[in-house]
Amino acid sequence: MSSFTQYPCVVSRRTRAHRRTRNTTSTLHAPRTAANAPSRRGRRRREERHDQLEIILSRLDERIAEARANSVVLQEELARWRERADRLEREVHARMQAKRL
Repeated sequence: MSSFTQYPCVVSRRTRAHRRTRNTTSTLHAPRTAANAPSRRGRRRREERHDQLEIILSRLDERIAEARANSVVLQEELARWRERADRLEREVHARMQAKRL
């Protein structure tokens, strides 16, 4: 077997577009061996990885929504405590004014 038939990408008559569309994995001129054969499980793994990422993103969206809801509740509670602190401060000032008179 000559080197041209063993490594078909070396033949200069082939165009770049043809070489780009060939189903080779790592290097352009590598012979087809078990080490660099295209993975049959690649598509399935990509889909599984995609599904896992979708699950993670949905969980993050849920956590963000929950945090925003809690933030609204906490902001309302903080506003109540500020009102109470302002009222107590006014009472203290009023008592101090009454003691001075």
